[in-house]
Amino acid sequence: MTNNITATANITHSTVSLPAGFAANLDSLTNPQNYLLATVDNSNGTCKGYLYQILGGAYAAPVISGTITYVAGAALTLAHTVSAGVHTYTLTYNGIQVGTYVVTDWRILQNNLYAKFSTDASGIVVGFSVTGYNLIRRQAARREMMEELLKQIGPLAAYLALAVIGFFIARTLHQIDMSQRELWKHIDEHTKEIALLRGEHDNQMRLGGHEG
Repeated sequence: MTNNITATANITHSTVSLPAGFAANLDSLTNPQNYLLATVDNSNGTCKGYLYQILGGAYAAPVISGTITYVAGAALTLAHTVSAGVHTYTLTYNGIQVGTYVVTDWRILQNNLYAKFSTDASGIVVGFSVTGYNLIRRQAARREMMEELLKQIGPLAAYLALAVIGFFIARTLHQIDMSQRELWKHIDEHTKEIALLRGEHDNQMRLGGHEG
């Protein structure tokens, strides 16, 4: 099964501007530490599309980097595709693929916040949107449900253990009770047989007395 989440924004900035674009899979809007950052950077006269993976608040070399032909207002797109458990991010600018990267770090994958990004007033980001966002919310809801379930496993396991023990105790007591019933049934049957034998013996004794 394949799921897609796509973020896109139209970028316009001058030749001296700093990076502009958007952040994906943010862990916080006020103090982000783990996220992806997709940007168009035209600060050195050579326009490039970048994707950075920020972990623990530390920047490193971009995981995607490619020269692009800058067009004012062109769309920068980051598509997140999940197939067979593999999370692939594809960076596209103006309809042309810049590169792909597979994210494996759960510090990124567990997050569901997106936001515009610009470090300079001349970097204008408009038309920002995320499609497939309902999927993100469903994934977050499932994750929260699993976390809650994990919290309940301890008490639940104890409850199940007690239930199982109780079941076997009840079954054992039932078997003992059935065994006792069977025993009393056999005793009752033997008592009746003894009574019949005693009655026959008494009758024979009486008949013998008359014959004498």
